[in-house]
Amino acid sequence: MSQDDQMDSLNATWFLPHIQARAKLTLCVVILLDLMATGLVAWQIIAHRDYAFDGDEAAHANGGLILALDLRAGDLMAFAVDSYQQDMYPPAFSWLEALVFLIFGASLITARMCSLTCLFLAALVLYAISLELHEQLGWLAGLVTVILTLTSQTILANAGLVMLEMPGLLVSLLTLWAYLRALKQPTRRRLVSVSLLAALTVLTKYPYGMIVVPTLVIVELFAILPHPKTFQSVRTLERWLWLFGPLTLIMLVWFAQPYKVAAFIRYATSQPAMVALFSLENLVY
Repeated sequence: MSQDDQMDSLNATWFLPHIQARAKLTLCVVILLDLMATGLVAWQIIAHRDYAFDGDEAAHANGGLILALDLRAGDLMAFAVDSYQQDMYPPAFSWLEALVFLIFGASLITARMCSLTCLFLAALVLYAISLELHEQLGWLAGLVTVILTLTSQTILANAGLVMLEMPGLLVSLLTLWAYLRALKQPTRRRLVSVSLLAALTVLTKYPYGMIVVPTLVIVELFAILPHPKTFQSVRTLERWLWLFGPLTLIMLVWFAQPYKVAAFIRYATSQPAMVALFSLENLVY
């Protein structure tokens, strides 16, 4: 081993434990900030518990309540049918709400706290993603992104409502975190987990799936473009089978009925265009 190699090895053995210790310390800070921000929103939820749901909140809460009643009655067939019939807004958040309603009871506070809990967990996943992206400075990137997230007025406002933004944020980040881990160690179990989380993202809210799924596809394609022969590699095909197979199967089942496709198109085309697609305002948003 050369002298330079020895110095690199020595630096690594000395530096890495300090980075790991700093990451753990920063994680404690992140958890404290997370508790403070979500605690503030929780106090607001409790203080305004007599304020009724608005239209969107009522639609999302009712979806979870219907499924909770199905589960309480032990009617799994009704649970499946009622889940599948939630076409404009897919049922993933309703599944979570149904579970929460069964455990804590159905109420305005419970429904809103469910959304807030998603933000609390999303902040922790965001920090975990940063650690995966950079071994030495991931702790700093994680701290900055968590602070920016927890000080966003829009995010905090939505976290106190029964909306799909916080569940969508959580499951999107979970998918990306799982994918980063699968890139480092692409086992069959990890690839399937990414595929299932991607499907769950689509079934939480379509726009989140329309960001996460193409992201996975683009990264996979850019990984093999410099090596065209890998298109025909058995290993690559097997990787894609586990990475995209479960997702594709779930999407085929979900969109099996024509009215589901129509609902997706209606949702995608009914959103008001606040600014032009290729405008500066939109590109830097």
